[in-house]
Amino acid sequence: MSDYEAAKTQSENFRSLALEGLHYFQTYDWFRLMTVISLGYLGWMVYLMVHVLQEYTSLPRKFFQNDQSVYLQTNTKKIYFSGCLLMGLLVCVILLVEHSPPLYHAYFAMTIFLWVRIFREYRFLRALWRYMLGKELRHFAKLLASFIVSVFVLEILVKSFMDRKIYTWIFLIIGVIASVYLLYSMPWGWDYQFLYG
Repeated sequence: MSDYEAAKTQSENFRSLALEGLHYFQTYDWFRLMTVISLGYLGWMVYLMVHVLQEYTSLPRKFFQNDQSVYLQTNTKKIYFSGCLLMGLLVCVILLVEHSPPLYHAYFAMTIFLWVRIFREYRFLRALWRYMLGKELRHFAKLLASFIVSVFVLEILVKSFMDRKIYTWIFLIIGVIASVYLLYSMPWGWDYQFLYG
């Protein structure tokens, strides 16, 4: 036999507990968690960008062609490892004193790890900044346009998870644009002269 009244009571208790937890999150931990998580995602994006620029471009050799020892110092690794460890321990102690859940420790640890890795490459980032300042304005315009297109494509991908009709419209628009582009870019007159010569 099923006890519907007990199930209803437990569901109401679960709902009230979930609402209390949501209220607690929005009241007390919202700003701290959102800041740490946002910094973690931003750090991950910056770290990936720095990694791609260092490993898959010729920029490091161009920036540090005369002095590879400045770029590859090993003494700084110990300093940054110690700093990362010290900062991680400090944050863990603070979180333990506040009786924070273990997941908070993971959020903070990953964010600290990523930003320490980014700051470890400050010489590369400084050289990249100088390199970009030496470029003309049109290079910044191209970079900004690429950034805007990338964000637009990412937003479409995210929106497409909820609404699959977006893919239909995108393929339709791309098909029309490609057809028009081919119509005006192909040398049609040359083909007719070649065929009927």
